[in-house]
Amino acid sequence: ALGKILIASKIYLNGTEIIPTDGTTFSWIRSSNDTAGDEVWNAANANKTTNTITITTSDINNNAQFSCEVNIP
Repeated sequence: ALGKILIASKIYLNGTEIIPTDGTTFSWIRSSNDTAGDEVWNAANANKTTNTITITTSDINNNAQFSCEVNIP
């Protein structure tokens, strides 16, 4: 059984990885068959200042996809 996993976001511009500047935010998005739960989870994991997130078994109800939206000022 899966306990937890660390997911990291990397940012590329024209094929080159870039380092985020101060003020960059990361909004993690969960998509699953639990739309109401996704909305709560997504709100709790929006506008983070780090590019990593730990996902646990409680974050996944049978099946879920995770993505990250990055806002660079």
